[in-house]
Amino acid sequence: MLIVEYGDRKFIDSEPPLVYLLQIIWDALFVRYASGVPKDEENGWIPLKVSLATVTSDLQQYFGFVSTGARSPEVPRPSFVRKALDALVDFKIAERTKDEYFIKYKRTRADTLKGFGRLLFNLTNKKAKAEAAKPPRLPGI
Repeated sequence: MLIVEYGDRKFIDSEPPLVYLLQIIWDALFVRYASGVPKDEENGWIPLKVSLATVTSDLQQYFGFVSTGARSPEVPRPSFVRKALDALVDFKIAERTKDEYFIKYKRTRADTLKGFGRLLFNLTNKKAKAEAAKPPRLPGI
């Protein structure tokens, strides 16, 4: 009965794991945006210009829930989507200007969940090593 009522929704009202959200965006949403956009032959990727509002709205419409009133949450929230798009910037496969993102989209046959998991793991380790290398600060200074 739930499938009939809501369709195949991918999100609930709590924040999804970042790699899962990235996989849905990359494999299900960006593939739609890339349809008909010519490939940059020199670099091997398809240039996509997207906004936070558009990606959030499309995710809510196709894979989550659109708010129907004051007591109805929108799923996924824009803050979740911003975090995912900013992660693409951190991975160096996107650039950001305010609420617009320039995505270097490349379709892959590999497991994107595994790929984004590896990228996130490496980025987290790199940030942790950089933080550990900083000299300790004395309290109050």
